[in-house]
Amino acid sequence: MLSPASRRGNGPAASGDFRQVSLPLDTEKSLVAISARRQEIHASVGAPASGLIDAQFARAFGTEGILSLPMISRGRSLGVMV
Repeated sequence: MLSPASRRGNGPAASGDFRQVSLPLDTEKSLVAISARRQEIHASVGAPASGLIDAQFARAFGTEGILSLPMISRGRSLGVMV
């Protein structure tokens, strides 16, 4: 859920303590893993979470969905911002 005053999430991760997470890239139903593998932006906002990991991210951020932005350098995936 977004805080009306700041337009920021108000879940447990909104405090900034949630900085780095590792997960296997072979996770088929995670938009985060798919973003890293395919080097594409993916979103689950307004749609049901595609997997448990995505639902856990959304719950931790206190939002209705996630936006996965792959970080790419020289054609190589370095990580994903969620």
